Amino acid sequence: MFSTNTDPTSNPYASLLNFTDKHTVELGAGCSVAARGLHDVVLTDIDLVMPALKRNKPVLKKTLKTAQPYWTKPNQIEALNPPFNLVIATDVIYIEETVGPLVSAMEALVGDRGAVLLRYQIRSPEAHRLFWEICGGVFDVEKVPWEHLHPEYVYEEADVFFERHEEADVFFERHEEADVNVLRKKKLL
Repeated sequence: MFSTNTDPTSNPYASLLNFTDKHTVELGAGCSVAARGLHDVVLTDIDLVMPALKRNKPVLKKTLKTAQPYWTKPNQIEALNPPFNLVIATDVIYIEETVGPLVSAMEALVGDRGAVLLRYQIRSPEAHRLFWEICGGVFDVEKVPWEHLHPEYVYEEADVFFERHEEADVFFERHEEADVNVLRKKKLL
């Protein structure tokens, strides 16, 4: 997903691109493409998707954990054994009623020095507005500029964001020097 054409020392996301020691959970894993590059990962999705996800496990040739947590059930989120260094979520914001539970799940899952990697496309204007309103009160949000993404993964209608706890120490040490667009509390609305 991230560009490999740039010098890793100048890439503000270099520390996140080393997945060796990252304890990761993927929300809405779908067919689990992200798991190909991850070592310690828990893949989650809804009941309807789980059979396909489980079929892909042998193809990935890894020991992967799968789960079906309901974002509205804190005990199921806790059963995933947080905190995670990285929470990945792709195309999970499209139903207004699930936005609050999704943000709560992300907050509960990500460690204090961890991050949420969100690939996002507007599916519902109402869910979009609510997500950024709630999310802006919980996380610092950083939009990844397209030039830091691999050209094959840049899609005009979708963006990539990193979210981290507001009280976390500096996670993206180089974000100011790299002129990365940092979006703070509700400025996304």
